[in-house]
Amino acid sequence: MQRSETPEIPDPPANTYLHPPPPPPPNNAPPGDFITPADGTYTGQFTVPAGKNGTAASPIVLQGSRNAVLQTNTRSSGNAALFLLGNAYWAFRGFTVTNSKKGIMVDYSSHNLFDNLSINSIG
Repeated sequence: MQRSETPEIPDPPANTYLHPPPPPPPNNAPPGDFITPADGTYTGQFTVPAGKNGTAASPIVLQGSRNAVLQTNTRSSGNAALFLLGNAYWAFRGFTVTNSKKGIMVDYSSHNLFDNLSINSIG
């Protein structure tokens, strides 16, 4: 049995783009795509569609600065600010997850990388 590796996050290509609020749904993100939300607070649940996957060689990357903040705006009830359901080969880097009941929820997913996120005020 071969051991599967978690993807490394490549450097963004020269044509990396910024999205104004809210971040775009990743429905059309192909493997190797970079989704880079502009700085700001995004309220609601950012859901990666079930079965939307990158590849080992080309993960889909969601990255932002610490000032790109995902939150649900309630810590007493509700969902996660970031939700993965049946996803593989995604990389999440740099942004903030805060002020949410569950923060990040990952179900039935594998080979994903969470790198240098700021996670606080959860639950």
